[in-house]
Amino acid sequence: MRVRIKIKHLALTLLAACLLLLAMFAAYPRVQDYLAQRAVLNGKAMDKESLLRLLSQGAPGDRKWPLIRAAVIEQGRDSWIPRYDVYIGPDSSQTIGGGEDDNIPSLSEAEKRPYLEAYVRQGPVDGYLVRAAKQLAVSYYGEGQLERALTVLESAEGRLDEEASVSQRRKELQLERARLYAADRQAQQAANVLDELAGSLSAQDGFINGEVEKLRKQLERETKPVREGLATVAGTVKRSDGKPLAHVGVYLRDQASASSSVSEGEPYQTATDAQGRFRIGGVNPGSYQLQLGLMFEQIDGWTWPVPAHDWVDIAGGESITKEVVLHPLLELIEPVNQQVVNGETVRFAWTPVPGAATYTVNGKVHLENGTLGSAIATRVRAASLDVPVERLYDHLFGISYGMADEGEQPKADPLPLLGFANPDNRFSWSVEAFDAAGRPLTRSDGYRLQESTMGKLPFFYLKQRSLTAADRLLLQGKFSEAMEGYRRDCELNDRDLHCLRMLIRLHQVDGADNQERSGKEVLPYLRKMVELNPAPHYVFLMLEHSMEQRSWAEADRYYGMLADRDGLNPYTSSVYAVGLLRQGKLPEASELLRSALEQDESHRFTGIYLAVRLYLTGSLQEPLKLAGQYPERTFGQERLVWAELLRAMEEEGKANPGPDYMEKLKQELALYFAGEEAQLDARPQAAEHPARDHFLRELRKVK
Repeated sequence: MRVRIKIKHLALTLLAACLLLLAMFAAYPRVQDYLAQRAVLNGKAMDKESLLRLLSQGAPGDRKWPLIRAAVIEQGRDSWIPRYDVYIGPDSSQTIGGGEDDNIPSLSEAEKRPYLEAYVRQGPVDGYLVRAAKQLAVSYYGEGQLERALTVLESAEGRLDEEASVSQRRKELQLERARLYAADRQAQQAANVLDELAGSLSAQDGFINGEVEKLRKQLERETKPVREGLATVAGTVKRSDGKPLAHVGVYLRDQASASSSVSEGEPYQTATDAQGRFRIGGVNPGSYQLQLGLMFEQIDGWTWPVPAHDWVDIAGGESITKEVVLHPLLELIEPVNQQVVNGETVRFAWTPVPGAATYTVNGKVHLENGTLGSAIATRVRAASLDVPVERLYDHLFGISYGMADEGEQPKADPLPLLGFANPDNRFSWSVEAFDAAGRPLTRSDGYRLQESTMGKLPFFYLKQRSLTAADRLLLQGKFSEAMEGYRRDCELNDRDLHCLRMLIRLHQVDGADNQERSGKEVLPYLRKMVELNPAPHYVFLMLEHSMEQRSWAEADRYYGMLADRDGLNPYTSSVYAVGLLRQGKLPEASELLRSALEQDESHRFTGIYLAVRLYLTGSLQEPLKLAGQYPERTFGQERLVWAELLRAMEEEGKANPGPDYMEKLKQELALYFAGEEAQLDARPQAAEHPARDHFLRELRKVK
């Protein structure tokens, strides 16, 4: 049977097929867009280019508003001082993260602004309208457009009706207006808005009442006159290329809080304006650290080079200027990108930094849940450093303890103990650059978040040696068996540096439980190591042992060895100075302690130096001046101010006129200098001299 198809039917069929294909091609991008929108709304990961394309094309009808909420408003910051991605200070760095959903790429202020403007003008009247208005106002204010920012807030207020359900949103917008006036240092206008807002508040507005009270206190503090003894700290935050940074959080934190996380209730906080300027007024006398809050895009590829013990000391009533300049991260050359090093020497190289006089090279060992690092070399003058692998094997990362079950002692992590001698572990390194005065210029490790700022990865492997049987036992956590294995290795070859160094380290771990027993057992290995390999760390351990045994001639020899090998640092010199005190050599100890304090910004041994000067001068006057010159920079809740202890003794001495008070103090100091701890413990506590007893108690804690 033949099937006959007319030409016109065939043409119509082909036409229909073509139209169907065209419709499918036309609909395909919309289907893709719809699926992409659903992905954003469901928190699926998306690249920035795709997200911007979705936003620019716009979804039909009301579907665009959920997209703007998820991709823009949810990722933005609602206040002038928001939650930042990164908080950094002189000796701290804390990463909080990105927006509400880290799968959604972060957009710049310019990229977000058109969609915030659209939501404020035409979006649904809901809580997101308030958030969009606040974010848009913050964006405008960051560019110095205060009036435009206020207009946005007022415009959003105008879109809200009079229903009780939205009254809370109107109050939020009014509060934001007051905050912007306060940020712009227009205290009277801010107070006027707060007064207007207060008239509509009730006891049910608990959160807003609290925020109003905080803002009033801030305004009161910042407008107090200088004559009341309060200070002002002001300055700018910018990059080394001159670009000012707006919206940067600036926090002034005292010694008790400087090492803890930044909180919303910080007493001294502000944010930079469009020119990068900041001002914190009404600051009480004390010692503070300046810390910053930054978004990822502000810190990406940059660093704030600042000394670890950079403090702002406020006596009261002054105006202090503090300039903050971010510098670009320096770049590493080798070893990088998982490079495997097999030779006898490791060459570390990096790009030279203009104005750098010295560099510090740091190494890091990778642990199961983090890293542990310390300096490999300091005061390096060239932009490269060749380090023998044996020197790296000697490098001590410290002891890290893991979590323990209830009732059990925590165990030391074997990875930092084996350190660079582990050919199976991955290591990383970094460099810091300093000028001729020792001030930091930049560093290599920092926030590198984009391909353009990533640079070469600082990872490498050191495979010059193989693991021994004792090493494998150690990595399995079998410390006793590993120690026996290292002893056998040393018996077979008493010049085996690896077994010697590992026995020394394992005894340091064991010494946490029984220091005297472990010290006696490790001493032969330590002496042999110093004979074969007098690296500074081992020589210092012998110096400490000699001082404990009061073998002063031996202590002098080891201290001389450290000096000859450039192994001295402020801590080592201070420890040796204590040995001089034990021998009654007070003038020599005094000079060595002073020199160490000049180099050590933490001023860890200030208390001992003050005690020596007090004894030698027989007066509190010089020590009081020195206490101000060398304040101890401790972190944490226990803030020790030696000047306060000395002033308390001064008042106590006035209440006890005559030479007896000072003579008794000198007698007790003489016992302390001589190391007569038992006699100090046995002396009767004088109830009428609590300040003197307090000073001696704190002095005995200095280590």
